Amino acid sequence: MEVNKIIHHRFSAEDIKISRKEIFRYLGYSNSQNGDKENHSIINEMIEKSISETKKTMQPQSLYEIIKIDSTKSELNTGIIKFANTEIKSFDLGKNLKNCDYLIILASTIGSGIDLLIKKYSKIDSSFASILQATGSMFIESYVNELNFLLKEEIKKDGYKLHPRFSSGYGDLSLTTQNIFFTLLPCCQKIGLTLMDTFTMAPEKSITAFIGLEKE
Repeated sequence: MEVNKIIHHRFSAEDIKISRKEIFRYLGYSNSQNGDKENHSIINEMIEKSISETKKTMQPQSLYEIIKIDSTKSELNTGIIKFANTEIKSFDLGKNLKNCDYLIILASTIGSGIDLLIKKYSKIDSSFASILQATGSMFIESYVNELNFLLKEEIKKDGYKLHPRFSSGYGDLSLTTQNIFFTLLPCCQKIGLTLMDTFTMAPEKSITAFIGLEKE
């Protein structure tokens, strides 16, 4: 387990697990829903097309770093999280990091290709653009889950376990804490990820998260 070292992780689009069920969930209905069979068949065809087109454009990659938590247990209990000369006030994140010695700061993206596809189809086929939105959301979530599993296996060798991912905007953790990832990680230079004035990210299909490491 390497501490205070920024790792650049790349992943093949072909190796990301595909969940059509998740695409249907993002679209707002079940793939087992009863209804017009012809319409359902058309949607399935559009989903297969969206998966194929998205995979061609994807460049899944991440930056992450393992950092020591400087907060005392008492401080974590009161929602004060200190690390890397940074301090966050969040009861929910403090609760998530209870008993953790380290945390991982993670920034992941599948690239801007999907954004360009959505923009293109928004002008000519809004229904397909919506399916692309759902497909992109499925792919970034699936990619981060894959990376999460790899990290889990890696830190297990050193006797640690991962806590659930916790992102800016969850609970009482301010969206402004997105700044931390872009201050501590070279997101723009290495993976082409930028932070907007609204604290949203570009490319859109991207995730940042804190992940606690607790000694088993």
